[in-house]
Amino acid sequence: MKKSAFSVIELSIVILVIGILIGGVLQGSRLLSKSRLEHARRLTESSPVNSIKGLVAWFETTLEQSFLDAETSDGSTISEWHDISSQRSNNPKNATQETVVYRPIYSSNNITGLPMIRFYIDGTNDHLLLPDGTVPYNDSPYSVFTIHVPSRTGALIFHRILNSGENVTNLNNAFGYVPLSATIDCLFNMWWGDSPFSAELPYEQIARQASFLYDTSNRYIYTNGSLSNTVAGGGRTSTSANNVIGGWAYASGTFSGHIGEIIIFDRALDTDEREAVEQYLLKKWGIKSS
Repeated sequence: MKKSAFSVIELSIVILVIGILIGGVLQGSRLLSKSRLEHARRLTESSPVNSIKGLVAWFETTLEQSFLDAETSDGSTISEWHDISSQRSNNPKNATQETVVYRPIYSSNNITGLPMIRFYIDGTNDHLLLPDGTVPYNDSPYSVFTIHVPSRTGALIFHRILNSGENVTNLNNAFGYVPLSATIDCLFNMWWGDSPFSAELPYEQIARQASFLYDTSNRYIYTNGSLSNTVAGGGRTSTSANNVIGGWAYASGTFSGHIGEIIIFDRALDTDEREAVEQYLLKKWGIKSS
């Protein structure tokens, strides 16, 4: 009896110790996540983005003001993604979605360790609508910076991170990726009717930083801070209508994956400006430069 009682006491102590250890690990994990989020917020608030001329809109996922308070729990649907650009604080270009079934999902549990917005993976046509003219149109220059994690869930089509214009020759302007095979992705800045201006890279379900620049003479794609492709050409006639995050105004081309940040300028940034924005994004999202 004594031996049995002693064994029960020992077992109780072991269970207690294991419970304490598990609780400590969970608490440590929560503290680490909180610290990572606070660090990302500090980087966002001290970044050079708002000081660079020509900022049209800036969407990111770590600041409290980026979303409605009620929509920042893991799995919540997103009805508003707020433009945090201080250059347009009196007229922000907020992204919105009134139709519940088309709303993307707030994701605090993903491979980056930071909140992101999850699109399409639940099988619906998730997208957010932007005011007309958010993406520079006609033949005006632009610089677009994105953070995204691609996914193979969904159709193997043009997965649009950002899109504007009409489904007519040269009236469309699209930014995103398309799977070329099971192992190769293609980043693209496509004008409808124009061969996709692309940059091939290995498919990996990891955070990717992409920069798309147009100076009215050439288009450029940079991946994780390094030039991936460039092509000469101008004369774009994209319209100001149908500005969408995570898809477009037509049936196909919904983005599949997670989006963490989109920054839009209405001019082609110079090298120092571009690198400053890229370095901020790479550091914040823990991405190694290429």
